[in-house]
Amino acid sequence: MTLVLGIDPGSVRLGYGLVKAAAGEIYYVECGVISASAKLSVGERLAEIGRDLEAVIAERRPDVVALEHGFVAVIRGKLQQGALISSEARGVARFLAARAGIEIADLAPATVKKSVTGHGNADKVFVAKMVTRLLRLKTAPPADAADALAAAIVIARSRRTRAELADARAAG
Repeated sequence: MTLVLGIDPGSVRLGYGLVKAAAGEIYYVECGVISASAKLSVGERLAEIGRDLEAVIAERRPDVVALEHGFVAVIRGKLQQGALISSEARGVARFLAARAGIEIADLAPATVKKSVTGHGNADKVFVAKMVTRLLRLKTAPPADAADALAAAIVIARSRRTRAELADARAAG
């Protein structure tokens, strides 16, 4: 069994989602959104989100963290502040996983979307719809949590595939 924690980093809202890969299947465990007040300074928001994420990691003890690569947004020659702050939130998540001794799997956002929806430019609504279907959920999770679950699904699938290949090789 492999427990995968997917993270969709943000400095005001950080989505997380846990899935379990066992016996060739992927199962939903939990998901949520960790929020901080936009009125706080960036550092205070990152600290608040980091404390709550650290509690999730300590309680659930995942085997691997699935984290999308950061992106750089340049509009009219200017680096966008939101992209920088999201990268800082990603850094907090990366630090917490590394400090806990958890493997980190980096994913390109387009790879996650393509794996879950069939195309790499899917919007958040379609990602949430497909995550709901793949995990057999009754209702769609919040968008940030759905993105995190999508990342977790990608890693759980790749782990399952590697395990199946190893079993086939061992069987001869």
